[in-house]
Amino acid sequence: LDAHAHSVIATNLPLTPYNVFQFCGDRMGMERIIRMLKDDYPFGAAPTGNFEANAPCAELSMLAYNLIVWFKRLCLPEDWQSFTLPTIRHRLLMIPGEFVKTHNIPTLRMPRNTLHQEIFREAQKRIAKLSPLV
Repeated sequence: LDAHAHSVIATNLPLTPYNVFQFCGDRMGMERIIRMLKDDYPFGAAPTGNFEANAPCAELSMLAYNLIVWFKRLCLPEDWQSFTLPTIRHRLLMIPGEFVKTHNIPTLRMPRNTLHQEIFREAQKRIAKLSPLV
């Protein structure tokens, strides 16, 4: 069952079955992104009734979405890359910790029994290895 996916699409489009599936598949992927933007990012509802005022909010939500996608691809292990923003937020970004200065160097100290501490540390290492964009 894991190797196969089944879909039913009813349409009157004058396309071959393969092209109908491609067309609808692309739209379904976009619908999933829109739902994610509405549920997980700040642009769940337009803040005003003015298109020009709402456009920057939508752009900021897309920027936040893209940053999270790249963070997952570049910094997280492969088995974490399919996680949603709420899951990443809960498991990784809301880890309790305390900033302390050791030898005048700010350091993040976490409790020893923190669940996903090794993933957090690995993400930190991968971030440090990234090249700047400029």
